[in-house]
Amino acid sequence: MPKPAAAKTRDLARTRSEILDAAFMEIYANGFQGVSVDKILARTGLTKGAFFHQFPTKLDLGYALVDEVLRDLISSRWIEPLRSYDNPVKGILALMNIFIGKSTPAQMQCGCPLNNLVQEMTNVDAVFAEKLSAQIDFWVAGIEEALKRGIKSGHLKTTLKTKEAALYIVMFHEGLYGFLKAQPDPKVYKSLYSVFRQQLETYCVSD
Repeated sequence: MPKPAAAKTRDLARTRSEILDAAFMEIYANGFQGVSVDKILARTGLTKGAFFHQFPTKLDLGYALVDEVLRDLISSRWIEPLRSYDNPVKGILALMNIFIGKSTPAQMQCGCPLNNLVQEMTNVDAVFAEKLSAQIDFWVAGIEEALKRGIKSGHLKTTLKTKEAALYIVMFHEGLYGFLKAQPDPKVYKSLYSVFRQQLETYCVSD
């Protein structure tokens, strides 16, 4: 008896999710160009037929990874958590410490998955570049939204230029990840984080 349409849809969605999850881990460790479809499938036990039914080409997989996995990662690690802070500066500083300050040396060597793909693929494929840029815009917009809430709640100065501040925060995060690959000493992080904290504290209304 053939499967009901709903069951088929669930199977396709599960297969897509398994492939994307496996691809994320492989690409994060080895880069997009350094990973083969066979290596991704080895993590899943799925067939090439199942892969190409979901993604006609490896590039299509990469596009989906940016649109779906990286977008969800930005949302779950940054945008959603910041909504629980009345003062977003406190949230931004806390998240920076969690995701960078408390990372292991091995994690720091892997870097930021978004930044890795920006460095590797922006000059290789125009569609990749466009999609990566869209995710940075999404991240910046989420930070700006949090800063605007901070102004409304009275924690941040009304003169704060929220777009410029949001761009700075995302830039600092991405640049710090790249810098610490070459300078993994915790003292370096603490020094740079201190400067970052001082800058963000200028956004706040004095008690």
